[in-house]
Amino acid sequence: MLNFQMEQVLSAIEGSGGIMSNVARKLNCTWDTAKAYCLKWDETKQALVNEQETILDIAENTLVDKIKEGDEQSAKWYLSKKGKQRGYGDSVAIEGGIQIVYADKDDERL
Repeated sequence: MLNFQMEQVLSAIEGSGGIMSNVARKLNCTWDTAKAYCLKWDETKQALVNEQETILDIAENTLVDKIKEGDEQSAKWYLSKKGKQRGYGDSVAIEGGIQIVYADKDDERL
């Protein structure tokens, strides 16, 4: 029976990127066991969130660096995700409504 202490789990979360299989590998246990221990204490829950947010920050910094280097694809992708308030995006918003009228063959509107 595995019985990890909170400090062991915190140590395993550190540097894991918030990826549960990395935490499990550091604890030498199954993925499910690692997840259960990560969710056991408020401190470990927060550490996991912090680790995931750190990786998101790194990814965003990498993207910004690529944009600063002039990478057009990265710039387009960024605009499609973050530039919607300026009119950029992958989809078009349709304002207003569409009225659909169903009629049978005897309806005068046909």
